[in-house]
Amino acid sequence: PNFMSPEQITGKGVDGRSDLFSLGVVLFTLLTGQRPFGGDTMHEVTLRIVQEPSPIPSTVSTEIPAAFTPIVLKCLEKNPDKRYQNMKELLVDLEHGPNKGTIAPNREIEEIWSKARELFSKGNLNETSGLLEEVLYLDPNHSGAGELKDKINKRFIQAGQLYRMITEGFEGTDLDTLTGILEEALAIYPEHPDGVVIQTRLDAKAIQLTDALEHGSMAMKKGLWEEALHWLRRAIEIDPGNVQLKPTIEALSHIKSIRGDINHALNRNDVNEARRLACLLDAVVEEMIDSVPIFRE
Repeated sequence: PNFMSPEQITGKGVDGRSDLFSLGVVLFTLLTGQRPFGGDTMHEVTLRIVQEPSPIPSTVSTEIPAAFTPIVLKCLEKNPDKRYQNMKELLVDLEHGPNKGTIAPNREIEEIWSKARELFSKGNLNETSGLLEEVLYLDPNHSGAGELKDKINKRFIQAGQLYRMITEGFEGTDLDTLTGILEEALAIYPEHPDGVVIQTRLDAKAIQLTDALEHGSMAMKKGLWEEALHWLRRAIEIDPGNVQLKPTIEALSHIKSIRGDINHALNRNDVNEARRLACLLDAVVEEMIDSVPIFRE
């Protein structure tokens, strides 16, 4: 009974238009993955076929091309006189597209429009755009759909500009700033195609930075100054705009330099110079410990 026409179920006269209704059920099922008139019992299915209007295919699956919805809906009209009158008419529309503005009743347009507004309020902008194209395909003069489509397009462009800012500043801007720009772009257009790629790159950068900082922190706590310097230099390579790291790196570089000078003094048997440099080293280390947050944890 799933593929029977209303007139066939009610025992009225049937002709080729009844077959076109059945074909509409097949097209709907192929396009959406579900039947237009479902039910747990035969009685429930037949009752829906006779009494309930067909669901809008594009509200079941937003991936359906716009041209198919009015064609399927016309096949599934309850009144045979409102369906395609023969297969030739259907084939013309399948090949060239339906006659815009005359094939879809206002009910279908308003249902799609209502669904589009609902999705927009939830931030599903890509799905909203698909439904708006559907509305405008059926009613090119629909002002609400046109205005909302323009609004979404502007947000798409605005988000794209922010993603370009991230890409252009990827190697020279600090990670916190880039992350802030990303959050702004996601708020404007959550489903922008550039978002996933940019977010993946920033996530990878954040992981690398965290790893370098953790190694550097552990080395500093153990007094392994040169190892700490190595890891913090690695961190600044990953996050060049991180100004908070630079004083610590400068202090560690100074410590490394003083230790080298101490070794040179000892090689010359200049004990007094070595002692002076050792006192300087202690002072630099103490000052660094007082200024670096990890030593106060």
